[in-house]
Amino acid sequence: MPIRPPLPHVKDANILFLDTETGGLSAARTDIIEIGCVLTDPSGRTVIEEWEAMVIPTRPVEPEAARINGYDAVKWAAEGTTLANAMVKVLGMARGAVMCCHNAPFDKAFVEAALAACRLRWTGRYHTLCTVSIAQPFLRKGLVNDVKLETLAGFFGVPVSDAHRALPDARTCRGVYLAMQDVLEPAIDAFAAARLRKES
Repeated sequence: MPIRPPLPHVKDANILFLDTETGGLSAARTDIIEIGCVLTDPSGRTVIEEWEAMVIPTRPVEPEAARINGYDAVKWAAEGTTLANAMVKVLGMARGAVMCCHNAPFDKAFVEAALAACRLRWTGRYHTLCTVSIAQPFLRKGLVNDVKLETLAGFFGVPVSDAHRALPDARTCRGVYLAMQDVLEPAIDAFAAARLRKES
């Protein structure tokens, strides 16, 4: 049996920006109906691959979810793919990567339920980045009124198109992530330099 090469350190791992649109709010009762992914290098700045798919659900889609996500059973049946096919593609992109989502617990719950339904295992790192969590300091300082994706995108000047569609939301998530890194990284650099001066 071939030995797999060791994974790079988590700081050197690619980032998989992922968004799901779903048939409801519960991963126990509803399915993923659309998924979008943007795979980047570890900095998040170089896009390696983008992919999206409509996923044919096996359980009813709640009316409010269908309205928000634009779900149409006839269109999905004609243009969509099976959950198993979608997850195989996602796992290929995720190999060794760190997942980043906006409100990661929500998307991660649906991804984990989908993997369990397809008897598949996650191929990425167990670490997960969440732009909602990263945005908390901006909320506490009163710079934003909430940490919705659209709110943060507006605050940071990140373009938004086709909200509540999976790939556009994954792209927006990446844009917000990068904008927050542009604020945080100089502060961290200054802190590290001051720490080094103190220790020297």
